Amino acid sequence: MSDFVFASYIKELKSAWQGNISNEYFIQLLYDSIVMPEDLYGKNDHFISVTKKTASELINRKINVHAEVVKAAYSSKVTESINGYFKDVIICSLNPDEIYSLIGNINKLVKNDIKISKNTQKDIKKLAKKAELVYEEMEGEGKKNPDKTHLSDETKNALADFLVRSFRLSISVPNKLPKDTSTPKKIKSVPVPEQIEDTEDSYTDALLAAYGQIEGIKDFHVDMLDAYPNHKNNFQNQRKYYFAAEAVRRGIRDSYLYKNEDQFEILKDEVYEGVNEVWEDDAKNGLARMRKVLTQATVISLDKCLIYRKTQLVGNAERKGVCHFLVNDKKLKGWVRDDDEQAV
Repeated sequence: MSDFVFASYIKELKSAWQGNISNEYFIQLLYDSIVMPEDLYGKNDHFISVTKKTASELINRKINVHAEVVKAAYSSKVTESINGYFKDVIICSLNPDEIYSLIGNINKLVKNDIKISKNTQKDIKKLAKKAELVYEEMEGEGKKNPDKTHLSDETKNALADFLVRSFRLSISVPNKLPKDTSTPKKIKSVPVPEQIEDTEDSYTDALLAAYGQIEGIKDFHVDMLDAYPNHKNNFQNQRKYYFAAEAVRRGIRDSYLYKNEDQFEILKDEVYEGVNEVWEDDAKNGLARMRKVLTQATVISLDKCLIYRKTQLVGNAERKGVCHFLVNDKKLKGWVRDDDEQAV
């Protein structure tokens, strides 16, 4: 789950909990930080409560957090009491060995959610950093003094600031998954043309240079491929990958929900960040470098990209094809380098 919503907050916080606790009771504890100070009543004049069904629906993002709970989250009564509640009820039940991971995981979710404003992300990051620092200091003291097994007041305060801020943020956005009717479920494939198109010149030139490096031919060109069946087969495969990615680019161009952002550009950026260091590694030759990069492209995380998160349009062929787009854009500067072990 890449969106930072109440369901993702629950998942991370519960993973750091000591012992077993039912989902409904766990969520009720979080609700009560708002319900109790505001005396929020639901049906039959009882305090708003969480049933097993409600808990399941919240975790599976089928419903939103109760509207009255969201509305009261920033009231003066709640603001006055919520940090103390978290210190007394939530933080004291966390496994100290999991706290550092908890802070990092929540901060990462907020950072990777492109719908959250930069200012809010900075606020969460600042609170996370403070919580990490005081926790590190406490751990250092604990190593010197093995009897120190409880969290310090300073650590609790920093954790409360961070967990409360991220909790309020998580319930301030819709938890229920939207029905995205504008996202294409299928796209039309783009056939590989017989002749190389102008848009293919850069990446195909890079491929031909890699074949020439292996064969010791400086000016290897496409007409030579018939004499080298292995290279010809590889060349045909790479063009298939390129046009698989091109099909995604065309398919989402006019129909994708987030039209204010070029999601294919975000996809390219994500792939680049995931493969660039592999491209920079030493390699025997350009073809070996390309194979390493394309292999890396099939395993990297693409969580920032909505095409990947909300559709099944980006498979391994498309990921590999994006690498050739990066060569076209000159973000990856071809496959052959002067420092390769094998030189022409």
